[in-house]
Order: sequence, then C-alpha cells, then structure tokens
Amino acid sequence: MRSTVRDFQAATRKVAAPVATAGVKAIKGTGRTFAGKPLTARTTKRVTGRTATVLFLPKPAGPWAIMESGTKAHEIRPKRRQALHFGGRFASHAGHKGAKGKRLWSKTQAPLEAAVGPVIQRVFDTALF
Repeated sequence: MRSTVRDFQAATRKVAAPVATAGVKAIKGTGRTFAGKPLTARTTKRVTGRTATVLFLPKPAGPWAIMESGTKAHEIRPKRRQALHFGGRFASHAGHKGAKGKRLWSKTQAPLEAAVGPVIQRVFDTALF
C-alpha cells in the first residue's frame, strides 16, 4: 500500500510538464487567430505532494480578452497626435459601437481536454502498472 502511494505521488510530480506541453500544442492547433496572430498560451505549473495544477493563460492576454467577452460602446481619442486619421479624413474623436465577444478562448476547452486526458492517463498508467 505504501509503495502505491509513493508511486502515485511520483506520477503526480511528473504529470505537470507533459500536460502543459500537450495543452499548449492543442491550443495552437485550434487554428484560432486574432489580427493575424495565432492563439497560444503560457502555462503556470504548481505541484505539491498530492496535487498538480496546470493553469493555461491566453497569450497575448489583452486582445484575447476582447475577443472572449467583447467591448461596450466607447469613444476613441488620439493618444499621440491632435487628431485621428483614417480613410483620408481627420477627426478629433470617433465613436466605436462596441464588439461582440466570440468566446474564442472558451471554445478551446474541448480540444484541450481531448489532448490532455490521454497524457494524464499515460503518465499514471506507467507509474502504477
């Protein structure tokens, strides 16, 4: 019994890195993009004696937060110049009607679970059998 507990704890320590690698690969494999850049993620791993936690965070976070939840209507003002310039015209400000969220990050959950599940199973099967 004691050796089984040790084997389980050893497997828990070993599972975080392959899960993170498989998860990031699955997220990249969804083919989702924003402004021509692919969706990717960074990971944070925390391993204790009995638990392993892998947190996937969208990268870059700002644009993906907008694509996930959307934005409210807002006013756009120039940051570095006295006026905005677009379409051959100048303006002191512009009204943006807002953007609807497309839930792109949420839609990566199913491919992520499909990729990570077999990795977890393989690590624990190797450790325990």
